Amino acid sequence: IPRQDYANIPIQQKGLHSDGLDVLRLSKDREGLISNYQRLIDGYIAGAPGVKLAAANQKLGGNFDGPILDLGLER
Repeated sequence: IPRQDYANIPIQQKGLHSDGLDVLRLSKDREGLISNYQRLIDGYIAGAPGVKLAAANQKLGGNFDGPILDLGLER
């Protein structure tokens, strides 16, 4: 996660998990970084197994502006 975005994470998490947000649309080709890392963070919050989190984190290495990936964290 880029350093300048650290301060935004708590605000973003609160907004993304609010009752008012029922649809989230990201470009499947250009905003994979946002979607991938958001789902990785959700995995940490949900208490996903460490092995799955580590594998997902490793899969994201070098994926800047890459496609949305299957991280194996969805239930």
